[in-house]
Amino acid sequence: MNDEDMFKKQQGKFKIHSTTGKIEGHNDLKEELWLKTSILDIHIDPIFLHDIEGNCIYLNETACKFLGYTKDELMKTNLYDLNLPEFSKLNLHSEELVKQELKFQSTHFKKDKSIIPVEIHSKLIEVESEKLILSTVRDITELKKTEENLRWNINLIRSVAENSPLAFYVIDNKTDSVLYLNHNFCKLWGLKGLEKGIKEGKLKNKDVILKILPLAEDKEYFMETCAPLHHEENRSTLEDEISLTDGRIIRRFSKQIRDKEDHYFGRLFICEDISERKKIENSIKDREEHLSLITDNMLDLMFQVNSEGIFEYVSPSVKDLLGYEAEDIIGKRDYEFIGMAHPDDFEILIDTIQSVIQTLKPNRVQHRLKHADGHYIWVETVGNPLSNSEGEFSGAVYITRDIKELKKVETRLKSSLEEKEVLLREIHHRVKNNMQIISSLLNLQSRYLNDKKTVNVLNESRNRVRSMAMVHEELYRSRDLSKIDFADYIQRLLSGLFNSYGIDKNFIKPEINVENVLLNIDTAVPCGLIINELVSNSLKHAFVQGQKGKISIKFHPQDEKYVLKVADDGIGFPENIDFNNTKTLGLQLVTTLVKQLSGSINIYRDTGTLFKIVF
Repeated sequence: MNDEDMFKKQQGKFKIHSTTGKIEGHNDLKEELWLKTSILDIHIDPIFLHDIEGNCIYLNETACKFLGYTKDELMKTNLYDLNLPEFSKLNLHSEELVKQELKFQSTHFKKDKSIIPVEIHSKLIEVESEKLILSTVRDITELKKTEENLRWNINLIRSVAENSPLAFYVIDNKTDSVLYLNHNFCKLWGLKGLEKGIKEGKLKNKDVILKILPLAEDKEYFMETCAPLHHEENRSTLEDEISLTDGRIIRRFSKQIRDKEDHYFGRLFICEDISERKKIENSIKDREEHLSLITDNMLDLMFQVNSEGIFEYVSPSVKDLLGYEAEDIIGKRDYEFIGMAHPDDFEILIDTIQSVIQTLKPNRVQHRLKHADGHYIWVETVGNPLSNSEGEFSGAVYITRDIKELKKVETRLKSSLEEKEVLLREIHHRVKNNMQIISSLLNLQSRYLNDKKTVNVLNESRNRVRSMAMVHEELYRSRDLSKIDFADYIQRLLSGLFNSYGIDKNFIKPEINVENVLLNIDTAVPCGLIINELVSNSLKHAFVQGQKGKISIKFHPQDEKYVLKVADDGIGFPENIDFNNTKTLGLQLVTTLVKQLSGSINIYRDTGTLFKIVF
């Protein structure tokens, strides 16, 4: 027996107190109603019995827990006040309720002021000719969340579809109706005003196809592939490219649409204009064919290996260069290529390949490779690394060139250079010897002279000749015939000057601070003469008899120039002498040589004498 029947059968035999909801009446009836209300109290949904005006006559315990009120509080509350205004008496006086039943969604205010969505199922019953409403309430919070999530997902999918560069088109294969198409589909095919037809359910697939058919070059194929595939078993996927009369190329993708129960209900078409992409692909293809034509006909050997060292491409020129067919090498490993090298070249070839892999920079090496008939030929191989988008090594392209003619020329040049080097060394040796002879003659001549002034002039000339001879001696001894080690040269030059003037190094100490600099002969000779003159001048004039001191020479590069400093801590250069206009041969020679070097010279008299020359 349902609630409505129970109330109708027991009319006049019981009464539910309008304030407390307690049952009053005969004892046997009270016992039956108590049992039924006990059942209603444990019902999982809130249950209310109220009159048309919203005054509560009965409610179960679940209703109290659901709304957070006590039963006494709810019995004194108008139930319409628990709903939003739009879900008040209007719904309960509606036509559906007059027909004995009404089901609708509303909201309830809980005691803590929170709002909860509900679904209300109301029935109109009569008790002693009084119309009452029996309502069952169900919490639909989770349902609302699910609906909201579903609505959000639908909007998201619609937004993605509408903003996608792809064109979407969905049809019902049973009715041939268009279920959905996005703006890009209309734009792609030049269609307008189709949205209204979709909303009204009147837009048919065949009508759309007829509108866009004139654009297709192969109209028969286009009609065939656009026709609905009615067979549910046909799960095939369509992927093709359609050429249009206006020159465009459209890529299509089509697949069945099935629901989560795998029921077939429609088909999806996705279209994309790939005209520009095709132009780029054709351009790349043409370029690849052009490059292939070049590589296949070039004289140099070209081959490509992947990151594992496996040959993926070998140009046909391998036949002319090494006597092999390209097929003999493709698919083999790079160590087999190294095995074709001359044993003396293994190490340098391996180092070059490792350098290409590790540094990702091109490298080149000259080596010998074994021809198919057994003899070795000289080649030069250039390795160019390949890398992926992450900058990692992904392979290499190697170009190998025959250099046997170059090697022949190198051999002839090397032989010629060796001959010239021997000859040049001999020239420097003879120049040095000749200058030493001149120095010896001047020394011999000075022995026959009694005039001290003349003897000094000859000794100074001898020192100058010797400074020049030492340059040629250094060149003769040097590995590089064009340059000398200037630090070693200055050491030997000062030692000769101190011996020439009979200076005890315990009294006048030489200090040399010269960086390792290599000078060519055009710079070394004038520099040597300048040092010779300035040191000679210090040795003769800077120190009074018995005075101790030092002479220092500093030489170093600075800002793409050279700085030479010659200093002593003697009595100092006379203030009344202008070294730029002196009649002394040595100082005149110094200024002339500085000009020859395109340099400048300055003198400082603070403590002793310092000459600074920059060139």
